[in-house]
Amino acid sequence: ANFHRPASVHKQSENLYVVDFFNSDAPAIYGTDWSEKTESIQAALKELLWKYGIRDAITIVDYPNWVNAAVYLREEFGFKMVVDYMDDYTGFLTPAEKNVGENCIKLLKTCDLVIPSSQFLADIAAKYFTGPIGIVRNGTEYDHFHEAFGANAKKERKIVGYYGAVAHWFDAEKIVYLAKHLPECDFVIVGAVTEWEDVLQSQSNIKLLGEQPYSELPSYLKTFDVCLIPFDTSTDLIKATNPVKFYEYLSAGKKVVATEIPAAFAQGLSCILIVLADGRSNTLSSDDLPPRSGIHFNASGERGR
Repeated sequence: ANFHRPASVHKQSENLYVVDFFNSDAPAIYGTDWSEKTESIQAALKELLWKYGIRDAITIVDYPNWVNAAVYLREEFGFKMVVDYMDDYTGFLTPAEKNVGENCIKLLKTCDLVIPSSQFLADIAAKYFTGPIGIVRNGTEYDHFHEAFGANAKKERKIVGYYGAVAHWFDAEKIVYLAKHLPECDFVIVGAVTEWEDVLQSQSNIKLLGEQPYSELPSYLKTFDVCLIPFDTSTDLIKATNPVKFYEYLSAGKKVVATEIPAAFAQGLSCILIVLADGRSNTLSSDDLPPRSGIHFNASGERGR
């Protein structure tokens, strides 16, 4: 997906290769769909197939800006197109991705099979695609995150933790609300913060640790008493998502506190769900975070099960 490196092919493991294509006009696939360099990408793909003797294949497309390359491979060589549909790409807001929504629709209209990760995405796909749609929800590297199971570092204060990006779809106001009403807890956020930094830094018990290597995530996870998925569910981007961290948290046997993300709770898995109304004054203590009990705070601040 990065085009700033010279064109190359790297062997990762047996029968697994990483191919780099060079594009002088864009550093990564997020900024181009190759429509301005059609001949270049087609020539590169044709050379790759010829060099490695590839005569039959299935193209699995994850990011919509690859649609033109995938269409070429099908029209020229007969390769079937499968869409690995994991996000509502119309929900991304950066200027560099302004055409990704259009490419997503084009991809859905022209592919041979769609594999969405949530019912919300399946419903979107059905608007444009009349062929087979099979939902396959996300998973995780269980062994990697299970390293944190049963392990909890000794510490003076309880830790409510989150790891992942903090962007426009992150509900920072709810984290601030919780931090104010749970002063005896530290709220640890591990990940790159591109928005809401000032808001989060308003509370001294919110700790921003920045982005950390994937290999080190279990060492942070083991310190969490409760894990968060605080996404803004008013956006279609989040309504569509099936968050991988949900499965990572559960692999470590952690309690999970989340906003009401439909795909995450369609599994019938046991977890805590808290939905807090903005500006409500109901006070929570750390004792209100019981083991996997399914506590729910509704918009009125009333608690039920």
